[in-house]
Amino acid sequence: MAKDQENAGAFVKESKGARELLMLYNYATGEVFIPSRYSEIERIKIKQKFNILLLKGTTYKFIEM
Repeated sequence: MAKDQENAGAFVKESKGARELLMLYNYATGEVFIPSRYSEIERIKIKQKFNILLLKGTTYKFIEM
């Protein structure tokens, strides 16, 4: 596994048995990717939700996509 892949993660939402990709991130570099199908307002909300999870100290796991 490449070094960049080791530091990458996905922020997803579970819905009806399927995962919906909200955001990809690299915690080592701070790079963030949010799919273009989301509006600017939705992008802000996704980042806010992710930041809230991090501030709460929520643990997260990496999943195979």
